[in-house]
Amino acid sequence: MQRLLCRIRAHPIRSAALLGALIGFLNALATEINAILHKSSSSVVYLLLPPSSYGRTASESSLAASAFILFIEIAASALSYALLLTIPVALYVGLRRLFLRRKT
Repeated sequence: MQRLLCRIRAHPIRSAALLGALIGFLNALATEINAILHKSSSSVVYLLLPPSSYGRTASESSLAASAFILFIEIAASALSYALLLTIPVALYVGLRRLFLRRKT
């Protein structure tokens, strides 16, 4: 535990980015699971399973496209949350280092 706290203090910007990416990933995952449980049309996972009432069968291209859309959704969520948490931490660290240098 002590080593983890030392790493977080030594690399606050990296730690904020990692925490933000984790929160974004979990948020996208929770959104997909919630949409599946409530049978919402906002779920990308439903695109992976084409409806049989239309008479279509799952082709490799439609499955690949749906999987790619799901990957983009999760990656964009993780990246945006990472940026949202990293920018304020980077500004704080930069200003703190700037003002600490002026005093010495």
